[in-house]
Amino acid sequence: MEEQLASTEENTVNPKPLNDLQRVAALKRYHIAGTSPEKSFDNIAKLAAQCFDLPIALINFVDTELVYVKTSMDIRGATVASPRGSSLCSLAMLNTDVTVFETLPSADPCFLSNSMVAAEMGFQFYAGAPLITYDGFSIGTICVMGYEKRTFSDKEKEMLQNMAKIVMDEIEMRIKGISELERGLYETAAQVQKNFSHQTIISDAPIAIGLFTGQEMIIEIANVKILELWGKTKEVIGLPLRQGLPELEGQGFLEILDNVLSSGNPFYGTELHVMLQRHNKTEEVSFNFVYQPVKNPEGQTTGIMVVATEVTDHVNTKKRLEYISIANTEMLANHIDLANHHQRLKENLNAAAHAEPKIDLSILAIEESLKKIEEALRLVQATAKT
Repeated sequence: MEEQLASTEENTVNPKPLNDLQRVAALKRYHIAGTSPEKSFDNIAKLAAQCFDLPIALINFVDTELVYVKTSMDIRGATVASPRGSSLCSLAMLNTDVTVFETLPSADPCFLSNSMVAAEMGFQFYAGAPLITYDGFSIGTICVMGYEKRTFSDKEKEMLQNMAKIVMDEIEMRIKGISELERGLYETAAQVQKNFSHQTIISDAPIAIGLFTGQEMIIEIANVKILELWGKTKEVIGLPLRQGLPELEGQGFLEILDNVLSSGNPFYGTELHVMLQRHNKTEEVSFNFVYQPVKNPEGQTTGIMVVATEVTDHVNTKKRLEYISIANTEMLANHIDLANHHQRLKENLNAAAHAEPKIDLSILAIEESLKKIEEALRLVQATAKT
């Protein structure tokens, strides 16, 4: 590995670079980990599979603890998010060159848990090239995989590295598109500011809009949509935000608002969690939002406009996928341990039968029990890969 790795015993199986916090921060700025497959990335993956004559090609992004697949998959038992410690891509990402496992089951013992999981799914071959940002952080891989053992030439490694550069070009283009959307949101916010006098326009707007004024953050305007998101009625209008939404205390949002008011800079929140009193109970809700400073003709910030969208269902779906991925991996690991124990038991029984022919009948009875265990193992494996 060319990057310096953390030396803790905990990371022996799943090494991480010492700059992993900065690396993850670099990944976050692209707003791509955990998002759905996109046609442009699918097309690159298909091209890679065709070029190397291999059945599987994936583009992955390595987050703090999970590895997210960005491309569509046709792999039985695969999930869009898997634990970092069970992903070969989390290892390939650490190398600036292409990482190749020509025969997965006989890979370096350091990587045994990763190669065993891949081999359990039927893979024999793996090659992955890191996705490296313009400032030198590795955020994921493009990889190709096969069900048969094979070699990977220097020319093929160079081709895969070139495809990794194409992926990064696509990622950079994508973030520019997101920046355009943010600018669009900023312009929308500016237009709403200009029309604050037209209460009907704001009230009927299809997005959640509110206005807080002064140091006390008085709720000056709150349209129907934002009242629905808050779980509040029009009675909160005219109250200080701390009084209208007292549950915000201690969650960090009031501090963010104070900073926007003092700095005059907008704040963009993505999938941030907040505990709100809605529907007569406390709910954990997720939002995408912008806190946009409102300024007077002299350029002084006199208030803050909020434009928000609830994304709770989307975030909960991502969480469920993560839980399912972790559970599947743990079940596969348990299956491997049980299968190994089963094999050792059969070998011991066969050895005992040859040493003492009189216990043949007992051996037959035990073998019947072993057949039942084998069937149970097959069911466990099928469940883990569902």
